[in-house]
Amino acid sequence: MPTPAEPLNGASPSTANVREHLPAGPNPRGVGLSREIRRRNVHERGQTTTARLDAADARDAIAHARDLVAATRDGATDARGLREAGAADRELAARERLHALVDREILADQLAVADNDPLTGARTRAAGLTDLGREIERCRRSGGELVVAYVDVVGLKNLNDTQGHEAGDELLTTAVRILREHLRPYDLVIRLGGDEFLCAMPGMPAIEARERFAVIAGALTAAHSAAEVRTGFAALKPGDGVTELIARADGRMLDGRSADHEVQTAAATGSRVRPRERRAARPASVGPLRRGVVAFAAAGGASESQLEDIGLAVTEALNNAVLHAYAGREFTGAIAVDAWMSDRSLHVLVRDEGGGMIPRAAGPGIGLGLGLLLIARLSRQVVIEESARGTSVRMTFAIA
Repeated sequence: MPTPAEPLNGASPSTANVREHLPAGPNPRGVGLSREIRRRNVHERGQTTTARLDAADARDAIAHARDLVAATRDGATDARGLREAGAADRELAARERLHALVDREILADQLAVADNDPLTGARTRAAGLTDLGREIERCRRSGGELVVAYVDVVGLKNLNDTQGHEAGDELLTTAVRILREHLRPYDLVIRLGGDEFLCAMPGMPAIEARERFAVIAGALTAAHSAAEVRTGFAALKPGDGVTELIARADGRMLDGRSADHEVQTAAATGSRVRPRERRAARPASVGPLRRGVVAFAAAGGASESQLEDIGLAVTEALNNAVLHAYAGREFTGAIAVDAWMSDRSLHVLVRDEGGGMIPRAAGPGIGLGLGLLLIARLSRQVVIEESARGTSVRMTFAIA
C-alpha cells in the first residue's frame, strides 16, 4: 500500500513533484496562492493552453481517486493507521483540486488576453467574428433584431506618416473608448484590422443604431481634431451569415464628409438639430414630414415667404422618393428627413434607401426638368448624392 507521500498507481511522477512545491497549511488561498500562481505562470509559460487544460482535468481525476481511497479507508474503522492514511489522502486531494483551479485560472486569463486587441481592448477579428456568429444564431432562434455597423476611422495612415504611430494609436484607442461609451455593455466591438471596426447591436432597431452613430461621430470629432469616420449599416436578414452581413454593411459605408457628417458635426458643436424623422415611403407621409421641417424652420426665425419656399421644395423631394425610390421592389421602403440650422441657414436632407432621387431625363419628381429646377430656384443650394445605401437630396435655405 502506498504511503501518503507516494503517488497512487497510475498517477504521473510529475504529480508528486508538483505537490512538493505547494504551500503548507490550512489556508492555501492566501498570499501563498498568489505567489504560487505567479511561480507556476513562469514555470509553465512554454506549455500550450490545451496541455494546461488537460493537466487540470487530470488533477481533478487524481483528486477524485484519492477521495474514493479515503472513503474506503474510513470504512475500515478497526485500523487507526488506515483512518490516518484516509485523512492524508483527503488533504492531498484538496491540494490537487487547488492545482487544477490555478491551472484553469491561468488558462482563462490567457484566453481573455488572446481574444482582445492589446491596443484598443476591442475583440480580435477571430474571436469577435465567432461571437458574431453565435449572436446571429441566437437572434435567428429568438426572432430578434440584429444590426451591424462597419466603421472606418479615416485618416489613420496620414496621422501615422505625419505624427508617428503613437498618434495613430491614440486615435484608435480614443475611437474605441467613444464607441463603448455610446453603445450598450453587451454590444460587440470588433477590430477587423488596421483602422476598421465592426459593431454588432442585438435587439436594436436600425434607426436607433444610426442615431447612436451620429452622436458617436460627433463626439469623436470633438475629442480628436484629426478624426473622421465612415460608417455602413446592415440589418440581419433571413439566410445571412457572418460574411454576408459584413459585406452588406461594408458596401453601404458612408463618406465621413457627406451630409451625415454635417449632421454629426452640427450636433457636436451645439447647433440646432432636429431629430431624424423616418416614415414609410407612402403619399400619406409627405404632409407630416413637410410640416415637421416647416415648424423647425419657423422656430429658427424663417419668414412666411421663406417657409412657403421651404415647404414647396421639401414636398417636391418627398414626392419624388414616394414615386420612384422603391419601384420594382417587393417592399415599401422608408424616407428619412434630417434638418439642422447653422450660420443662419437651414439644411434639409431627404433620403431613401432605394433609387428615387437619381436625376432622370423624364418623369415626375426630381428629374432634369421642372422638379430639379423648382428646388434649385427655391433654395440657395441643392446637392443630389447617390451611394450604395440609397440616394439623397440636400437643400440649403438662407434664413433672414
